[in-house]
Amino acid sequence: MLRYDVNCLPPQPTQTVTTLLLIAAAFLGGALNSLAGGGTLVTFPALLFAGLNPIDANASSVGALAVLFIISIYGGYFGGGIGFLMLAAFTLFGMRDINAMNGLKMALVGVMTITAIIAFMVANVVRWPETLPMFASSAVGSYMAAHWAQRLDQRLIKGFVIVLGAALTIYFAWRGV
Repeated sequence: MLRYDVNCLPPQPTQTVTTLLLIAAAFLGGALNSLAGGGTLVTFPALLFAGLNPIDANASSVGALAVLFIISIYGGYFGGGIGFLMLAAFTLFGMRDINAMNGLKMALVGVMTITAIIAFMVANVVRWPETLPMFASSAVGSYMAAHWAQRLDQRLIKGFVIVLGAALTIYFAWRGV
């Protein structure tokens, strides 16, 4: 007769699978950051899945996406969605060219991210074994997406950003993250 222990936790993913997931999430996160922002909305949950606590996951996510980002008070503490918020604000200010908006966003977020990375390193909350492979993958994703974005219809990019942002916001609200 088989017996099941209801107190058993589901098996944790192997380290190789976890690392591959983190690399894939960082690639997508880097690509999203190049297109419009929101990369931490992908890397943060991947780090939670890998077993990091929310504070370490946030710090490691910011560090992994540091290729293009440098965060400040809001962005550094709650990095997810800062790019979306900036793009929305730029639209309210009358900007319409997504490539020009991304350039300005990247410069502003760049200043913010350096501040956050320094603070997280001083606080010793960056989990380097998870962060370093993601750092390299996000660099590749960022470069490739920036190259592709110049060839894509801006309406397609804007639509993708809106759908992804709305879906992830609903998911995080539902999960209480």
